[in-house]
Amino acid sequence: MSQPVTYRNNRIRWTLESLRFLEANYGTMNIADIALRLGRTPGAVGVMADKLGCRRKILPWTETEMDIIRQLYGSGVGAEFLQQLLPGHSVSAIFSMAEKMGVLSGRF
Repeated sequence: MSQPVTYRNNRIRWTLESLRFLEANYGTMNIADIALRLGRTPGAVGVMADKLGCRRKILPWTETEMDIIRQLYGSGVGAEFLQQLLPGHSVSAIFSMAEKMGVLSGRF
């Protein structure tokens, strides 16, 4: 039987520095990477992000980002590639915005 994973900050209070790091990086870094950096479980990072209100941050779409969707998504570029060009927006958010704008994928 394998040993359970232990985290260096398990059940230790969050420091102000850790909370600031979480707030600053939640939308741009993977949760697993944040958890590894802070020595916490991904679940603990998610719960604290909820408490801080980070998880519900909805980034407003800029006109430049919408132009990228119009031009690239409309010409058939995949959403995964677009996600690299549109940091902070998930694939489902990209699909949703394209649909809202009336942009059809050039793939279909």
